[in-house]
Amino acid sequence: MKDLLTQNNIALCHEIEQLQDSILEAEENTLDELRAYIAQIKNECNNLHQSVNG
Repeated sequence: MKDLLTQNNIALCHEIEQLQDSILEAEENTLDELRAYIAQIKNECNNLHQSVNG
């Protein structure tokens, strides 16, 4: 069971990292009005990544 959870956590971290990369790429062409929203999403991704690794 522990091995399965570890594998799932690794996969989840990878997906979070892919999402973070996508956000960084999209951020370059984002309207100023959306920057605060993007900052919140980036912060939440960081929190989730830390939770999974913790």
